[in-house]
Amino acid sequence: MCTYWAVHFRRLEFDECISTRPEDVYAKYAYNESKLFEHSYASPAPRNETRAGLQPYYYRTDPKMPTNPTSGQASDQTLDQDREQPLIQAQNVSRQYRLGEAIISAVNDISLEIRAGEFVALLGSSGSGKSTFLNLLAGLDRPTSGAIHVRGRNLAAIDSTELARYRRDTVGMVFQSFNLLPRMTLEENVELPLRLAEVERGEREGRVATALEHVGLGARRRHRPSELSGGEQQRGALARALVNRPAILFADEPTGNLDSANGEQILLLLREIQATLGMTIIMVTHERPLAERFANRIAVLSDGRLVSDTAQAPEDVGAGLQPGFGVKR
Repeated sequence: MCTYWAVHFRRLEFDECISTRPEDVYAKYAYNESKLFEHSYASPAPRNETRAGLQPYYYRTDPKMPTNPTSGQASDQTLDQDREQPLIQAQNVSRQYRLGEAIISAVNDISLEIRAGEFVALLGSSGSGKSTFLNLLAGLDRPTSGAIHVRGRNLAAIDSTELARYRRDTVGMVFQSFNLLPRMTLEENVELPLRLAEVERGEREGRVATALEHVGLGARRRHRPSELSGGEQQRGALARALVNRPAILFADEPTGNLDSANGEQILLLLREIQATLGMTIIMVTHERPLAERFANRIAVLSDGRLVSDTAQAPEDVGAGLQPGFGVKR
């Protein structure tokens, strides 16, 4: 599996194979402050695959950004229908890697459905396959077999260009490492996905300011990553993930590099985002107490297999949390 990079916005130039670690994928969004590029993966889809792009699934609370850009703002009935239908359907998904003569099965025949607005925790020990499965759902990797349908579109079958559009328009990603570009200010880091998406300059400023205010960092927008604490850097990474108004927020061990106080603040903020924006959140963690406290569902993986999928009782999730509980602004 190779990672390929596009130096230009409007076309992909498949010319370089580099590290496939998600942290490297995100860090290579820019090789300096003047040249930006997207990423995509190899293994092209069949030539006859239909190239109808996924419609972005915008924040429900923003009247200027409808759920379907072709139909105006979605009605409550449409949103209820969205919640009834699975947003993500993984069907018999497997991912294998070759290591010399050995075949390593990182994900083994997983089937899972996730509905819009859910907060799902993928729980498991190191090596259980949870991060690999998250990367497959996020379009950072392709399954060896099986299908992943997002709003009816099979990620395993679309070509590399459409997969890049899916990541750009539908997915927000937060990693354990903050992956803020050190020579850029915080607001420039947050603005980067908008520049890649070719959002008009006049609109970018307002969206960046809104995202930073949402995570309580409006006053720190001119600071560089080295001038921020670990918790502030992760909140900045979260603002960057939110600025393109994704349908789905993926978080891979978002508290792994933080102390307990800052880690809890990040999870409180994720809960607030889910509660106030109705966003679908899929989080990888190995800490069961955190999963039980913040997630609506817990899917447990072991040795690449899904061993349990349990819904949390509503009264057990976010007990005592109120709107605005994430960050003091």
